Amino acid sequence: MKFVICGYYGFANAGDEAILQALLIQLRAAQPAAQCTVLSGDPAATQAAHAVAAIHFTDLDAITAALGNCDWAVLGGGGLLHDTGGFDPASMLTPDHTGLAYYGGFAVLAQLLGKPLALWSVGVGPLRTPAARLFTQAIVELAAFASVRDAQSLEALRMLDVPVARVHMAADGAWLLPPVPAAAVGAVRPVLGVALREWSGAGAWEPAVVAALASVQRETGGTLQFVAMQQLAGGALDDDALAARLAGQMPFPERVLRTGWSGSPAQAAAALVWLRCRAGNALSRGVVCGAGRRAAAGTGIRSKGAAAAAGAGAAGAGAGAGGIAGAGVGGCAAHYAGAAAGTGCAAGCGSTPAGAARAAKCAGICRAAAR
Repeated sequence: MKFVICGYYGFANAGDEAILQALLIQLRAAQPAAQCTVLSGDPAATQAAHAVAAIHFTDLDAITAALGNCDWAVLGGGGLLHDTGGFDPASMLTPDHTGLAYYGGFAVLAQLLGKPLALWSVGVGPLRTPAARLFTQAIVELAAFASVRDAQSLEALRMLDVPVARVHMAADGAWLLPPVPAAAVGAVRPVLGVALREWSGAGAWEPAVVAALASVQRETGGTLQFVAMQQLAGGALDDDALAARLAGQMPFPERVLRTGWSGSPAQAAAALVWLRCRAGNALSRGVVCGAGRRAAAGTGIRSKGAAAAAGAGAAGAGAGAGGIAGAGVGGCAAHYAGAAAGTGCAAGCGSTPAGAARAAKCAGICRAAAR
């Protein structure tokens, strides 16, 4: 069985790489001969880390060919369905696609090619604009199988009038990873793990965080363990640089530890597994919850459910992957010529009864994107 997988992969993010690792483990357990192709920001790194075929996420011809030859299109896991970084419907299925337009374009293309779409343990929200909300609703309604990673995501879909009875409640995919041994690091306890992301437009949060962390050091006599979860080339996202800046403002630098990004989710988890608790402010910190098994304190956009989701949630995520395994671009460009009316959809979907049904669904997505 052949799977094409789309998510935030190949972008040096420990949480998302952990999620991909967990998804592949589940698919291969259910289908030992599974052939998986992953859309990636760094195909060579993805191939080396996960032993899969990989395609650059802007190579639309290769993506179309892979989807045309697959059995399932899998979108997920992780926090994909949001418009935190904006939403540009016109970029869908172009080399400039990012964020919701990228993930939604993958769903549309799978539909055009007549391939079943699975949403696996995705996060939904925040959705700030009407266009993003309509688009997300259409994506979920296209899916043959859908699961979300937390109660907030399920509630976000309910607010979009998605029939949530058909959406499975699971958990972040990284819960499925086996625990890792703790790193052999000596530190004065208690230890607070800190995994922070510098979000644009997030407000003047840094002074408040510095004050809070300094207070932890003074009042507990303990140690701060900074862990970099993402480090993109060129400094576009550099958690380690942020950690260095914050660590330099602590009153007791001798009680500050830093673990830089190594490319290994397991190393990040090993640095956190022995902690009392951790604090973070990013959408995806899946590796911490999945392999670290430590309580989480949110300081920003969303904190993940920690211990409460571990049992039933992990089982749900695993069952979702097993359920998936057991069960052209030019045409879509035509959608946008008449997107408001959806008149271009039949050109991509064909005139058969099955094609007409696909056309109706794709028309809904196009109208949503055009609003």
